[in-house]
Amino acid sequence: MGRPPVGRLFDHAITFFPKMVDDRSWTLYKQIHRGGDTDSQRRKETKMINLSDYRDEIEGLARDARIEAREYNREIADVIHEMVDGHSWIIYSKHHPFVLGHSENADAGSEYGDLNNVLRTRGAEGLLGFMACAAMIADVEQAALRLEDEDEDEDEDEV
Repeated sequence: MGRPPVGRLFDHAITFFPKMVDDRSWTLYKQIHRGGDTDSQRRKETKMINLSDYRDEIEGLARDARIEAREYNREIADVIHEMVDGHSWIIYSKHHPFVLGHSENADAGSEYGDLNNVLRTRGAEGLLGFMACAAMIADVEQAALRLEDEDEDEDEDEV
């Protein structure tokens, strides 16, 4: 059956961008995602983002974006883009492979622009950052829509 698409994407990212992920992070990724040790202290030492942390952060960003969009009468898409673009997981390239590894939208980069052009103008590290940012934006947008649907369901239940 093989590895799931996101796992294969991470494997390819490591193959093509080996200097972007240190050896300890890669070893921990393999151990955790392939059924090995999940020692939280070792994850903290390498600043590895685990799936639970990623999902919690995405949900938190979606909640914050909805609040900010309402309070300041702004488009939620603009708020999400600004929040993600300034997020430490996007600013620091060591996190990009983990974002892509946990994202439900790891292929979202192709929807935001010409990946060949990004590679040509920004290089391999820039491409991975572009893909991670697009994936995280798409994840937060989906979470915000899910929260909006939940709020509407609660409103209907109250009536």
